[in-house]
Amino acid sequence: MLCAQHVRGVNGEEIDWHSFATTDDPTQVVEFYTKEEPRSVEIEGGVTTLRRGDGRILSVHSAFAGDYPKCGEELHAAEKTVFIVSQMK
Repeated sequence: MLCAQHVRGVNGEEIDWHSFATTDDPTQVVEFYTKEEPRSVEIEGGVTTLRRGDGRILSVHSAFAGDYPKCGEELHAAEKTVFIVSQMK
C-alpha cells in the first residue's frame, strides 16, 4: 500500500481512499478486477474506473502518467500501475 487518507470532497462529503502500486500493466489490473464480478466500467483520459454497487470505486492509473492522488510515497522503478480504492462515507 502506498497511502491511506480520509478527505473531504468538493461538496463536503467524506471520502476514504487507499492507493496501491503493482508491477502489472494497467490492463492486467482491470482484467483481474472485472473477472470477479460485473462492474460499471468507465474509461476517460487513460484512467479506468470500476464502480461497484456498494459505492466502492477502483480507479486504475498508469504509474507513468502521474495523474493519481499522491501522499509523498515514491514508486519503485518496476511499478507500472497505481490503483486507488475509494468510498464515500
